[in-house]
Amino acid sequence: MPTRAERDGPGGDLAPTARGILTSAARTFADRGSAVSMTEIATRSGVGRATLYRHFPTREILLQELQRVAVESVGERLRGADLGALSCPDALDRAVRVVLSVGHEYAVVIHEQVPVPRDVADRLVRDPIRELLARGRAEGLLRSECSLEWLEDMFVGLVQAGLQQIVRRGADLDVTARAVVSAYLEGAGPRHA
Repeated sequence: MPTRAERDGPGGDLAPTARGILTSAARTFADRGSAVSMTEIATRSGVGRATLYRHFPTREILLQELQRVAVESVGERLRGADLGALSCPDALDRAVRVVLSVGHEYAVVIHEQVPVPRDVADRLVRDPIRELLARGRAEGLLRSECSLEWLEDMFVGLVQAGLQQIVRRGADLDVTARAVVSAYLEGAGPRHA
């Protein structure tokens, strides 16, 4: 059953009030960590508690909506990044920066391990990444003896580690993105005799 926030807007878009609450909630969680109360989210969003609960009846629903927005944002930014027009190393760098920047904005959904429907994540995020990794393997940039699934697991693991560095330790996004791409290409790149 869709939440009120999902039903309010045309074509699945969020109503302006719900969108504002989510934007403010993401900033609040990023600033203060995951132990933020719904009351604080309402206050920092500039709405009353009744308005917050009308759009997001529970914290769980609020987090699910944040996860949905985060995944859609990554997907939209990956499409806008025009990865296919870039060399593989540049496309990897851009993809990592997209995921890290959005992941940082919505770190609470990672911390709280909010599930996302697999088909949505695949279509919006994993498919463009898989296409990029398949191209890298076909061009000899990535190890041919590794399955595409293995290359993807390595990529996701390093990006998640980079995100943890940013969120938990305050690492610089640019420095972290370069380190992730460098480590990935060194580990997943072809072995030289």
